[in-house]
Amino acid sequence: SKEVTHIPKIHIPGRTFPVQDFMLEDVLQMTGYIPPKNGKKKQHHPRGGKYQIQPSLVDDDFNKEGDDADEKTPIESQPEDCVVPLEERLKRMNEKEIDYDLIAVLIQTLLRTKDDDGSILVFLPGAGEIDRASNAIQNILRGFAITILPLHGGLQPDKQQQVFVPAKKGYTKII
Repeated sequence: SKEVTHIPKIHIPGRTFPVQDFMLEDVLQMTGYIPPKNGKKKQHHPRGGKYQIQPSLVDDDFNKEGDDADEKTPIESQPEDCVVPLEERLKRMNEKEIDYDLIAVLIQTLLRTKDDDGSILVFLPGAGEIDRASNAIQNILRGFAITILPLHGGLQPDKQQQVFVPAKKGYTKII
């Protein structure tokens, strides 16, 4: 005869939040971000790796005299000589590498357009990537009222618990 065990039922309270999907094309259009061409404009970070000193929103190499002149499309916020079509910007994206400046510029765009006091969550594959993203966000979002809170299994429990503490008034938590 089989023994039947009863497992207690557990209810974990919570709530769902609406989620809207955006594709890379949407993010590039929303932000106006121009990925560097073939790694150009990137500087070596003192600890190794690469980062962009300033995210590109204009591209001096993409002008009327360039090979891509026929593909130009107008973008209101950029000078006519520096416009890079979305198709070209998509080609420049390397899907095998994380563009930390793009993450920071997207957060900057979200901060300028959000109308609530909610936090921004950024999901990355590991602690090293979290550190690099934090550095890019700090560099690009200087002057913004943000609190960056890394969260991964290598942190002490008290550091992990900080994500549950409400942000200071007027600040946005970036987790």
